Amino acid sequence: VGDGSTGSDSGGSNSSSGSGSRDSGHGDQLYIVVREFVSFSLAGELRAFVYQRRLTAVTQYYSSVVFDELVANKSKVLLLVVNFFNRIKNTIFELVEADSMIIDFVVPVDSSSSSSSSSSSS
Repeated sequence: VGDGSTGSDSGGSNSSSGSGSRDSGHGDQLYIVVREFVSFSLAGELRAFVYQRRLTAVTQYYSSVVFDELVANKSKVLLLVVNFFNRIKNTIFELVEADSMIIDFVVPVDSSSSSSSSSSSS
C-alpha cells in the first residue's frame, strides 16, 4: 500500500477533492497494490524503472543487503528481467495509462551457484 500523504487514516484531512479522478502521480492521491502472497527468496525481489516506455534500470529491492547469489547470477537475472519485460510491455502499456512507472519483479535465484563466502559467519 502506498500513500502519498502524511495524514491519518481517519480519511478526513487529506482526502482528494476529485475522488475517482486520475492524478498525475503527485499530490495526496491514495494508491493501493494488491497481490496474492507468494513465498520467495528476498534475493530475487527486484525493482525496475521504466521511463518513457523504456526499461532504464533494474536494482535489487533490498538495497541494504548484499545477496551473494544475486551477484553471482547478475547477468542471468538481468537477462530474465529484460526478456520478460520485452514480452509483456505492450500489454502493460495497454492496461496502464502511464509511460513511466516502477515495476517489481521476482526472479528465481539459485543459491547453490553463489560463492562459498556467504557461509563464513560464526
